[in-house]
Amino acid sequence: MRSLLCPDSPHDRGRTGTVVLLLLLLITFACSIFRTTRVEVQSHPAEPGMSLRVNNACGDVTVGVWDRKEIEVEVVKMSWGGADEFDRVSLSVDSADPFTIETSYLDPDARVAIDLHLTIPEGMLVDSIQSLNGDIVLIGARGDSFLGSTNGDVTVTGQLGLVSVSTTNGDITLIENAGFRSLDTSQGRITTEIISSPTDTAEITARNGSVLVYMSRELDAELEMRVSNGALRVDEALELPLERHPGTRSEALLGEGGAVVEINATNGDIDLVAR
Repeated sequence: MRSLLCPDSPHDRGRTGTVVLLLLLLITFACSIFRTTRVEVQSHPAEPGMSLRVNNACGDVTVGVWDRKEIEVEVVKMSWGGADEFDRVSLSVDSADPFTIETSYLDPDARVAIDLHLTIPEGMLVDSIQSLNGDIVLIGARGDSFLGSTNGDVTVTGQLGLVSVSTTNGDITLIENAGFRSLDTSQGRITTEIISSPTDTAEITARNGSVLVYMSRELDAELEMRVSNGALRVDEALELPLERHPGTRSEALLGEGGAVVEINATNGDIDLVAR
């Protein structure tokens, strides 16, 4: 009998692709039918200037701001094993400073994902957000923040403060932010911008991924770049005084020099584009 996993002809390969597609559609359909969702909304008093820490055991975390002196926490629990699975996870909220939100599994085999959607007072300082198997989205917040995810993307816009991001199997996107200290990903792409001259050392590292940086043409900084198994491409409009060295290293002195920005890519490209 001819194996579907090892077709002998293009027609067989076509049939195999159709079978795989049908299986994926059936799995998706089955998950949507048997998934149970529970939504809870909590409100807690909070003040601008307080710090926020979030640690989510498995799911997304999104944070936005508003002009109220309270935090709204929307908890979306999704189970693929029935409503009883919800009792196998816990959510704790500590409203002291730092305001701390944490989810954890009471049973490691629990078939539950938890998404946290937060709206915090404008002026509250985001200290850290960590998520396992989930994305992180931070919009319009303040503070020097650490954001860490495993198997998730991290997106930050309008952040007033220096950001440090680390993720595995995910992309990093930082646009319209005050700046960053470090951006690090494995199996992902980094997209960011450097519009104002950095005041401290900053580092970008993508392993098995590419880096795209939008840059002002009026920066004072020192660039140190290393690219392995990839290409370094520079927008001519930047008029970058690029100095290439033997091996993987290149340097450029921007304006009057200043803080060092390191950009590293392994098995991926580095693109510098004028903004």
